[in-house]
This record gives sequence, C-alpha cells and structure tokens, in this order.
Amino acid sequence: LGWALVAFSTLGIALFLHWGVEAAAGRWLESLNGKPANIQLTFSRFFIRDYGLGLLVMLHFAGMRRVAHRLGGLLLAVQGPVRWVAAYTFTLYLLHQPLFLFWGAVLRGGNQGYATWAGTTVLVAVSVVLIGSLTETRRHRLTRWIRARLVAIGTARAPPQAG
Repeated sequence: LGWALVAFSTLGIALFLHWGVEAAAGRWLESLNGKPANIQLTFSRFFIRDYGLGLLVMLHFAGMRRVAHRLGGLLLAVQGPVRWVAAYTFTLYLLHQPLFLFWGAVLRGGNQGYATWAGTTVLVAVSVVLIGSLTETRRHRLTRWIRARLVAIGTARAPPQAG
C-alpha cells in the first residue's frame, strides 16, 4: 500500500503539472464566478488546485511513512542537509510572500522570465537563511530570555505578601 501511494502520488503530481491543472482549475472557477468576482478572491481563487495538490502531497507523505524504513540508508545519507534546511522552515513559512514581493520589486521582475524568477528565488532563499540564523537557530536562547523577562515583570507587579 505504501509503495502504491508513493507511485500514485508521484505520478499524480507529475500529471498535475504536465496537464496544467492549475490553470484549468483557475479558468473553470473564473467561468463560474466571472472575472471581476474571481479577481476579488485574490489567492483564494486557487483553492481548487491547492486542495487537489494538497491531497496528492498528503498521499505521498502517507505512503513514504509506510516505506521509509526500507529507505533507511538513503534517508540517513541525506539526514544532515535535510535537517539544516528544515531548521529554516518556520522563517520560510512566515516570510516567503513578503520576501518574494520585496525582491521582485527590487529586481523589477514580475513574471518576466526564468532568469528573474531564479534571481528572486535565490535572493529569497539567502534572505531566509540570514534571517533564520538570527531567529530559528537562537530560538532556545530567545525563549529563555523572554521567559526571564516575563517572570521579572510578573514579580515586579506581584502584590507584597504578608509575612
């Protein structure tokens, strides 16, 4: 079952991209809503393709969970780089959109070709690593510092105890 899920989801994602499901879903929703209403949906107009792709990714995760023990050697070989990249996922999650908009504006790129897209993507990745190295890799120290400040504030505000 695990291998079937991995194969099905991989093929499904490849066909999703190859057949342009993203654009087709967008055109279909626009035909239902009309162009003005569709524009007002902003990023929500992509929900059909997002749910479809999300389902395929979920099936892939479920399949890989079932077969991961058979790929132990390969997974151990890539463990270090994967952990390094994973350390920046929260920063990427929070900042990818603002950074893409910022660097796209700096490069005056928009959607003007692969070179602009690649340059913007590299600048976003570098920015995420730089910002993440100030936040994510120091989160335990920051957590201790914030807790100590909150305890100090709480102690300072606590009423005097009768003794």
